[in-house]
Formats: sequence, structure tokens, C-alpha cells
Amino acid sequence: MKVILKGWDSNFFNLKVGEYKVENNVGQNVKAAHFDLIYCYSECEINLSLSNFLNSYSEIQLNFRKKIIPINYKHPEIFELNQLSEFDINELYELAYESGKYSRFKLDPKFSEKQFQELYEKWIDNSINSQFADIFLIFFKDEKITGFVTCNVGKDSGSIGLLAVNENQQGKGIGRILIHSLESYLHKSNIEILNVVTQSENNVAVDFYTKMGFELITKKYIKHYWKL
Repeated sequence: MKVILKGWDSNFFNLKVGEYKVENNVGQNVKAAHFDLIYCYSECEINLSLSNFLNSYSEIQLNFRKKIIPINYKHPEIFELNQLSEFDINELYELAYESGKYSRFKLDPKFSEKQFQELYEKWIDNSINSQFADIFLIFFKDEKITGFVTCNVGKDSGSIGLLAVNENQQGKGIGRILIHSLESYLHKSNIEILNVVTQSENNVAVDFYTKMGFELITKKYIKHYWKL
């Protein structure tokens, strides 16, 4: 099976980035010579032997899902981002860095901190302009954005893109308020399912989503292979 070019990633990182999906839990002959970086996806732990490539990072991605509770939830400190006449974009960037602290683009030592931050800044920019998100809710208190959640909306389900709370405000129920608010928005649009992805090592996120009623649906094993 051949490696598929990841156009967006290639353009952003200025590298030739490819994607390889292992089928039937068996790695085939991988033609990878023309790539700088390959993302390998599988349903179980598999070590590919790629000549002249180094496996720099591995993670287990967890996919959670919950049936949306049909509630009409309204909180005085929750707003859609576009309701603000002005805001500090750097507050959103800092929150995005916090949301990505377990990201493979943060933890893979082959990516620089600058690359990680630029990636998440782009994620925020493209969520604001609706390329990456259909819903952008913020927790706004004392003239500051201390948390946010973004969500893509499909035909019958929503998928959380980013969820973040200021590290100094965590443990105060802001994440719960954001999720309940998002569920209320989705329910009004007749959306019944909410999905979210996190990493197995992110124990805080796993515990939070479990307490919020999400159930683990699938696991995905992801490895990064860099050309030597």
C-alpha cells in the first residue's frame, strides 16, 4: 500500500508529509523514499521497518462519543466568539498551547516549539474564520477569555476540535460549563451525538470526558517516521 500525500501538512511544515494506514494489522511494503515524514496509523501496536527512517514518536489516540443530553443550558459567562466586538487573540493562542500540551506535534522532539505554536495559532485562526470550526464558544469573565471550545458540525453529529481552560482556572468547572453549553447549541440544531479525540497519556482529559458521559469508542495507534 502506498503512502498518501498530506497536502495541508506538507505546505504548512514545508516538508513532504505522507500518511500510511496499516490494513488488517499487517504492514505492507511501504514506498516512502520521497517523503520527509510519514504518519502511520494502525488499530494495534505495530512497528514498521522503514529503511532510512526513524520512529521518533508514538501515541495512542482515544476516540470518545456521547449522546447529547437534550437540555436548554444557558450560562451568563458563555458567548459565541463573534459576539465580542474585540478580543485579545493572544489569549486564544495561549489557551490553544495549553490544549495541545499532549499533542504529538508538541511531544515529538523532531518538531520545534515554534512549529507547534504556529500550528495551533493557525488552528485558532482557521477556527475563527470558520474553516476548522462551525461553533466557537468562549468563557468570558472579568474582560478575559479563560476558556473555549470549538466544534465542527456534520449531518447528525458534532466533533470537538479544541477545548481549553486557562491553567490557573482549571478545577473550577469551566470545562463542564463549556461542554454543557456546546451540547445545548448542538441540541438546538437537532444534533444528537458529540465526538472528541484525546491521547491515552492525557489522564486529566480522559477522566474529564468520562465524567461528562463520554464513552470510549475506538483506539488508534499513531507513529511518526522521519527520514534520516
